[in-house]
Amino acid sequence: MISLIQELDMEAISRSQAIVKLLQLDLLPHERKFANGLAELVKKLPRVPMEEDANESELITRFVDPFLCGLFDDPEGGVFIRWTNDITVEAQKKRNLVDTSSRSYRNRLERCEMNVLTRVAISCKNALDAQNLEGILSLQIIGRSITFYLLVLPSEGLHVMYKLGILQLPNNLCDLRKLLRDIPLGLLVLDVFHRLCIPSVNPFQPSRHRPTVSESNFDGIFSDRKQSCHLKNYN
Repeated sequence: MISLIQELDMEAISRSQAIVKLLQLDLLPHERKFANGLAELVKKLPRVPMEEDANESELITRFVDPFLCGLFDDPEGGVFIRWTNDITVEAQKKRNLVDTSSRSYRNRLERCEMNVLTRVAISCKNALDAQNLEGILSLQIIGRSITFYLLVLPSEGLHVMYKLGILQLPNNLCDLRKLLRDIPLGLLVLDVFHRLCIPSVNPFQPSRHRPTVSESNFDGIFSDRKQSCHLKNYN
């Protein structure tokens, strides 16, 4: 696979030839899915980085969606990558122009990241509860960076979310070979998805689950209200 990408980089073969060769490689099932993701990127990536910054829509359609569809999509098995825009719309409404070098901005950014991650966890928990699955695979996408999480319910009332790793997608064909370093992570994610993100062998047991925090309580935890903090120095 490395030599094939190098040939493409040196323009010894065309994109179409590279895609055909990728799809003809003798690979294991999970390796085949990763190769499918690479093939989709070969179709979409520019040969050199774009000079202007890509907007969110272009990041998804040109970089993220092609790779993830190649990695996960299985139309015959009823598996599709689908996109919702709820959190993005909410974030756009609350966006303010601030001084990015200020401490208050950095603190707000940290709270925002924690807010988003907590929402990811809550969404996973709700899906796990509603569908009675062994586990839920979650993706947090920022730019071309994809963070993979797994949420499981190992014991009564205890939801645990594991961070599997971060995969950085290339923004041009010349950097495509860097993605090959993440093949182990890709194989891990696929193994987790196919082995754990399946219906539970046990019937749904309400006693094992706990109610999800309400939206109002959640917003209260991460609100921007200022609270006084009194410190005393005892000598």
